[in-house]
Amino acid sequence: MNRSTLRSIAGAALALSGAALLGLGATVAHAAATLPADNNLYAIGCADTNDFQLYEVSSTGELTAIGDGSGSDDFYDCVPQAAWDWSTGLAYFSWDGDLYSMDVATGDSTLVAALTGDFAETTVNIAIGRNGESYAIDDCKIATINLTNGATQYLSGYETNCDGGFYYFDPFAYNATNDTYYTINVDNTEDDTPPIDNMIYPVNTSTGVVFGTTGSVLTGANFTLDDDLIDSYRTMSFDSNGVGWLIWDNGTLGALYSVDVATGNLTSEGVVADGGTYKQIQSTFLKSPTPPALADTGIDTSGLGTLAGFGAVLMVGSALLFALRRRALNV
Repeated sequence: MNRSTLRSIAGAALALSGAALLGLGATVAHAAATLPADNNLYAIGCADTNDFQLYEVSSTGELTAIGDGSGSDDFYDCVPQAAWDWSTGLAYFSWDGDLYSMDVATGDSTLVAALTGDFAETTVNIAIGRNGESYAIDDCKIATINLTNGATQYLSGYETNCDGGFYYFDPFAYNATNDTYYTINVDNTEDDTPPIDNMIYPVNTSTGVVFGTTGSVLTGANFTLDDDLIDSYRTMSFDSNGVGWLIWDNGTLGALYSVDVATGNLTSEGVVADGGTYKQIQSTFLKSPTPPALADTGIDTSGLGTLAGFGAVLMVGSALLFALRRRALNV
């Protein structure tokens, strides 16, 4: 093998290793209105004939019932925001001061514990992070929540939200692609002076503060700022591409929207119905096989595999350069 051939192979190997490294932080292009093939969007229906009825939701809003809602016997209203926990493989939600888990294979729900602490006897919205860290929201208050025993504790900055006029956080969800929790202030702001923009906000889970942070104003898809429609955005979930999925429900009609958290733009995806029949929905959660890679760092098992591949290619390139240098010294 001559010197120019060795140099070409070594250069190609190092170029490949650099491309592999850059690929760790890359994001995959996707169609915003399509759920990834290995993602499942679920909804928990309001009381109709079956309590805690689980549905799978398609990208166009079509509902498919799972199970018969068994596992509960005291449900007479709408469950608020639920969340999927990758660490246990179960969904969690609260109702009437209690914490429940749900098996998505059967649709059965199980009472875990009564909520205790700051959110005792309260029905809360729940969001769960990639490692099982979990939080709850009710009105302007944010707390940690223990998914084993139901214990809750306010985060220190919740009063900042209340004092600032952020009274009604409703949709609450975790976006695993950027490791960020989001909520929407769904209070009708026309009566506030000055009016508070209805935005999708990142939540500081160290302090619980949302007021004063920079959010994205919700726009598009039959939505206008300070409109009464805002308080019908009930629930939100993020897929493994970082696309948000919201359900708008006013008690007589439901609609599915996708949202870009960077811009706040909403896109209408379809009417929420079961075979053309309206079902009231105020709770969703989204299941994916594993937490998706962080967009900025690529930290997940696939990213680590890419890093290992980069290391192997780099070693090959280094070995070839060493061989080239050694051959040159012997010429």
